[in-house]
Amino acid sequence: DMILSIAFRNIFRQKRRSIITVLILVSGYLVMCWAMSMAEGSYNHIIDKFTQNFTGHIQIHKDGYLDSPSLYKSFDKKKFTKNWFDKKRAVKSYSFRLISSALLYHQERSVPAKVVGVEVEGEIKTTSLDKRVKRGKYWLPEHSSMKQILIGDGVAKSLKADLGDKVVLISGAYDGSIANDIFTVRGILPSDDETSRFVIYMPLPVAQNFYYMEDQVHQVSVHLSSFHQSEKVKRDMLENFSDKTFSFSTWKEVKKEFYMAMEADKKGNQVTFFIISFLVMFSVLNSLFMSVMERTREYGLMRALGASGSNIVFLIIWENLILYLVALFFSLLLGTLSNLWLVYYGISLSVPIDVAGMNFQSLFGEISFFTMGVPAILILVSVSLALVFPILKALSVEPQEAMRSY
Repeated sequence: DMILSIAFRNIFRQKRRSIITVLILVSGYLVMCWAMSMAEGSYNHIIDKFTQNFTGHIQIHKDGYLDSPSLYKSFDKKKFTKNWFDKKRAVKSYSFRLISSALLYHQERSVPAKVVGVEVEGEIKTTSLDKRVKRGKYWLPEHSSMKQILIGDGVAKSLKADLGDKVVLISGAYDGSIANDIFTVRGILPSDDETSRFVIYMPLPVAQNFYYMEDQVHQVSVHLSSFHQSEKVKRDMLENFSDKTFSFSTWKEVKKEFYMAMEADKKGNQVTFFIISFLVMFSVLNSLFMSVMERTREYGLMRALGASGSNIVFLIIWENLILYLVALFFSLLLGTLSNLWLVYYGISLSVPIDVAGMNFQSLFGEISFFTMGVPAILILVSVSLALVFPILKALSVEPQEAMRSY
């Protein structure tokens, strides 16, 4: 109790030094908190947008389709029933897709494009395709059998096609014949998304009729409550599906390059966090060391009056623990308020960031144990390490030498 009382007295006696130390700790915490929050929040925002735009969180194909896509690696959509998906609590929605390619003609221009047949209502629940239509309109449920297509901006520019224009599609059909038909442009997708620049979308029944594929599809895109559940749900699906000719792939496997680029960027951020932690520790060390040097005579007097080395050690620890707890209170308060603003509003960028062909114009934050708790732990570790040298210095003070300096 006496050591604790002296610790409180020293903190209030040296108000300026105490305030500076608290400010250094709070500043260090906030810098790390914001850096981690924007890094994790932006990564999660990018992943959410990436998976919602097309890939989904899990994709189901015939085995080998991802490595070597083919029109003939299809399956009957009746293989997967609504009942089977409903048993998976994490599954929010799913959508069947037919995927191929075709050559598009308009007037005297032509361009190759990827063709995706989607369920009109299922795709709305699974991805944000309906919200991404830049010009024109998404299909209504009654349009499922109409020969109307959504085209990427890249296709529109190459063909100089606009809303309402007629476009001829030519491709190879499932039965080996030539598939060709005339379609009307219903909507145009934005060019800021590389995945949709040279892609055209049509209702699934229309695509199946065009390629003579009846109930055949190539892919099931599954949307979960959170992308963090992808691996767990995939394992569950593998265990509960008897047909081993199918493959279940998470978004990480579907877009390996994208995932690897994200992981490499995260490792780069870890170096940044280490540098920030080192700078904070150095600042705290400087503040604590100056405090010890200023109180050399005080420690000498305490030793002369019978205080043991452990008393000195506990005094220094208690003083800095109290300062840390005060700094932690203000850090958590300011960190939570600022992170809430980052989560809901983000920071707009003057120059968009390109990630895997997708442009992002804002950085967002995240509130989690990693973004709020880890900085607090790192600051505590920094303070603990920074205390070592001042404690050794205080213990090395000889009472007689300290007394002579009075």
